[in-house]
Amino acid sequence: MTKTMTVAIQQGYPGITFDNVTLFYNFFNRCGIWKNGTWVQQFTGGNNDAVYIDAVLNWARWMYNRLHALGIVVTMNPSYDQHHPELTNKLTPFLDLLSSEKGFGIGTFKPFSYDEWFSTIKIFQGLDAQGKGFVSINQMPVPFEQVTKQQKQWVLANYLLVKGNHSYVSITGEQEYGTIFTTPEYSAPIGRALNEMYVLQGVYMRDFSNGKTIVNPSHDKSLIIKLLGVYRDLYGNSVSSVTLKPLSGMVLLGKKSSVSPVLNLLLE
Repeated sequence: MTKTMTVAIQQGYPGITFDNVTLFYNFFNRCGIWKNGTWVQQFTGGNNDAVYIDAVLNWARWMYNRLHALGIVVTMNPSYDQHHPELTNKLTPFLDLLSSEKGFGIGTFKPFSYDEWFSTIKIFQGLDAQGKGFVSINQMPVPFEQVTKQQKQWVLANYLLVKGNHSYVSITGEQEYGTIFTTPEYSAPIGRALNEMYVLQGVYMRDFSNGKTIVNPSHDKSLIIKLLGVYRDLYGNSVSSVTLKPLSGMVLLGKKSSVSPVLNLLLE
């Protein structure tokens, strides 16, 4: 461990975060080191280098075990590739919390394809199943004060699809780090999750004790969703049907049921 880490632990910090832990090279062309004035080639500098992948995993295993022995929580920000989730899954045993700067694919990053979106959702669900946590950081191409309701809805609707026991979400402008940004939507009293996400009427949904979340991850299809009963959106408007444009979501609250009492009990 570095001197800085040791000092932080001695001062009582309960967790350590490692940035840009990646099993892919991406914009980091890790090839080797200079040692005593001599170049030592260690890796090829290309993607899918088995030696490099093993080196990162061995480091992660050692660091995780060492820090856990001291009671320290380990967070990593891996630049995972949704096309190869199996590699990210190899890394997750050696972290407690995954920090994702890719968010749910809207904002400063190129919007996810459907496969990338679905892979991201499955990664978050897999973390919860392992008792791990995640932080979904969603950077927008405008300052936080200019983030639209539609952008907030997309983030929160996706987050609620996969929210687990140790899940966190953040909406910011591009690289607006170091400041706490809050928004009233974070306080929506949606209650507890009643099930896992499911597909209905061509969209993804999840039911909560005081509401519902709905996501349309399609890039080209708008869908009209009929609801059983009347809900309110996060801004107090009554909603009995929802029109979701491509790459949009909605969080609904406080159903006023128009169905029979028996069916209503099944839906609560």
